[in-house]
Amino acid sequence: MKCKLIILLLSIMCTILCLCSCQQKNVHINKEKSFFSDYKVEDGKVYIYCSLVIENPTEAEINVALQACFSDDVKNGLLQESMVDGYLIDGETKTFQLKNGENQLDIVFIGLHAGGKQKHDRTLPDIEIIKVK
Repeated sequence: MKCKLIILLLSIMCTILCLCSCQQKNVHINKEKSFFSDYKVEDGKVYIYCSLVIENPTEAEINVALQACFSDDVKNGLLQESMVDGYLIDGETKTFQLKNGENQLDIVFIGLHAGGKQKHDRTLPDIEIIKVK
């Protein structure tokens, strides 16, 4: 009898865990498919290029803006501010419409140049996805 009760409880726990893991996740960047591409310094600004795959698991299209944290590049003198806004490659479009599923975006983060010429590293920065109405 105890064995059946334990098996029943384990089955219930497994079912609950499966249901929790199947719940919709938030919009997020697929870090395995996204990467830092290049950067340049021009006319007092730093342009940091990234190719991003953003996954939207919701059924609806949503509008988002992107901000990246480059605190190490502030420390080494490349950027004046650590939080930098993301734009489409045109340098003007700051909000992006994400359809359901995977969205491939080529983004440029544009910040004010602080005088240094070296990028801290070539890893993808920490990127915040901000939902816009």
